[in-house]
Amino acid sequence: PGPPLLQVVPPRLIFDPVRIEAEDAKGTIKMSAYMADMEHGRGAKLKYPLGLAPSGMFQYLEKREEFNIMTVFKSPMALIMLFSTGMMFLMPKLQPMLEEEKRQRLEGDKQPGEDAKAVKN
Repeated sequence: PGPPLLQVVPPRLIFDPVRIEAEDAKGTIKMSAYMADMEHGRGAKLKYPLGLAPSGMFQYLEKREEFNIMTVFKSPMALIMLFSTGMMFLMPKLQPMLEEEKRQRLEGDKQPGEDAKAVKN
């Protein structure tokens, strides 16, 4: 099924696999080691003794996102809460203006009616 692969499997480090090839030449076995390249077969030739170095570290846990105050203001619940709080403080300031407009409209409606009564009398 092909040449054997040497794989170092520690729990935290990542090592590249090494391809081991054995050749029988004149009664002696010659061993060669190559970096395993899954696409092209064998990669760079390695010298003996094999000095393997880790190519990375495993990340078992994801890092938490740092706290950012803008993420709080982007949530729909926070937006509704801010809008409601703003309206709670703004409505009492707008209420006198709205009542004054109603009073002016009512006075405007009464005046033409009063003029019509004066003309009839």
